[in-house]
Amino acid sequence: MCIGERVKQLRKKKGLTQSELASLLGYKSKSSVAHIENGRDIPRPMVATLANILDTTPAYLMGWTDIQENAKATQSPAPSDDDIKFALFDGSEGVTDEMYDEVKRFAKYIKEQKEKK
Repeated sequence: MCIGERVKQLRKKKGLTQSELASLLGYKSKSSVAHIENGRDIPRPMVATLANILDTTPAYLMGWTDIQENAKATQSPAPSDDDIKFALFDGSEGVTDEMYDEVKRFAKYIKEQKEKK
């Protein structure tokens, strides 16, 4: 079973429409979810977010395992890049990859300065 089929199956199991899942993912329309379910490309950072919303693991979504364990029951998933962008910029609208990369470079610089002390 491919990732699209697994997303569709789990979305329906949770009783979510494509529009509702799109909203939870921060998309404005259901077309992005439809693209994922139809086997088109899925952004890698979105896999962890999808797994969290659908109460499974990224490994299950990616087809690396058939064990559909509940990620929330086993451990808290690491926040996705989209989650971090949302937290840092008080929303993710208008946040570019360049802006996010600049924040990561600054955080790395601060960490290195602290380690030098």
